[in-house]
Formats: sequence, structure tokens, C-alpha cells
Amino acid sequence: MGAELTGNWNSFLERFSPSQQDIYYREEYLKLYQSLDEQAVCFVYTDGNFVFYFLIYFALFILTVSVIMILKQPMGMGAHFQY
Repeated sequence: MGAELTGNWNSFLERFSPSQQDIYYREEYLKLYQSLDEQAVCFVYTDGNFVFYFLIYFALFILTVSVIMILKQPMGMGAHFQY
């Protein structure tokens, strides 16, 4: 059992059946749209054979008086995925 925020999630995606895998969920696709200010990452939770993952873009802005962290979902992906 564990939870992590990772930039490499294709190995978790491989646990899903081929019919549940889609190019839009792969690292390579999401990383096409990341910018210098944003990084494509995935929150992954595993417990035995159970896998839950949530794709997000992570942005961290450091200002002179505070730090702002922004998490946003890729366009059209308003859901999580689990196996």
C-alpha cells in the first residue's frame, strides 16, 4: 500500500486491461502539453492489486512573500481512474 506523486506512471497504467488504456493517459501525451511553469504528474495510490491514479499538472510559484501551488487537471480529464 502506498501513495506517491510521480512523473513516471506508465508502469501503473500497464496494470489496466488494454481496453482501459488510452493514449491520452500516457506520460508522453500529457508531457506534450506541459510548460516551463507546469509539470505533468500523476498521483498514484496502490493497495495490492488495486490501483488509483489521478493525472494533474503541477505548478509552483514562489513569490516574495508566499508560495502558491496550483494543481489542475488536463483538459477533458475530469475524472480519476482505478482498477
